[in-house]
Amino acid sequence: MERTKSVCATVAKLICLAVLIVGCCSLPATDKNSTDIFAYPAEQSAVESKQNARNRTPIYIPKRCGHDEILYPGDHETDWVCDCKPTYVYHAASQKCYQMYTKGFCDPGKILYIAPNGKVPECIDNRCGDGKVAFKNDCVVLNKEHHICYIPELKLKMVVGINEETHNLECINISAVPVNSTAINDHASQNFTG
Repeated sequence: MERTKSVCATVAKLICLAVLIVGCCSLPATDKNSTDIFAYPAEQSAVESKQNARNRTPIYIPKRCGHDEILYPGDHETDWVCDCKPTYVYHAASQKCYQMYTKGFCDPGKILYIAPNGKVPECIDNRCGDGKVAFKNDCVVLNKEHHICYIPELKLKMVVGINEETHNLECINISAVPVNSTAINDHASQNFTG
């Protein structure tokens, strides 16, 4: 009986130690009273200068950050910050993130735009109307497949998306098929002009 109590006490100590160790993992702590235990790798910046020093992957934890935000790792092991996803900009007045080339916080008939390699968003006229943007002299839906971005030889459908580095619209390959981006955009130009 005394031996059973001793074994139970040792097991209880080991369980407490395990819980303590698990509680100190490198996942970011949450201030909210939450039972979320899942974290998913999020979109990582393709731009080298925007990556963190330890090359840790941004993550998405449900209900941890605001809409269109993900957790970005800082340069220290326990440093995590909620910020806008790639190609999104923060609007302080509304405390929300909005994707470039959408209406966002702009007046009707305008879209959010950042000049190539620029940093400051501005609202510019949108000749295509709500929900569409001008791309290769056509009005298209952002982040959707379009015939301009289809390469029949490869049976590869791409989406009209935003180049994170230049802020320009282009055909974005979202498949696992590696394709040279110059070839993609050359094909899109030929498709448009031919």
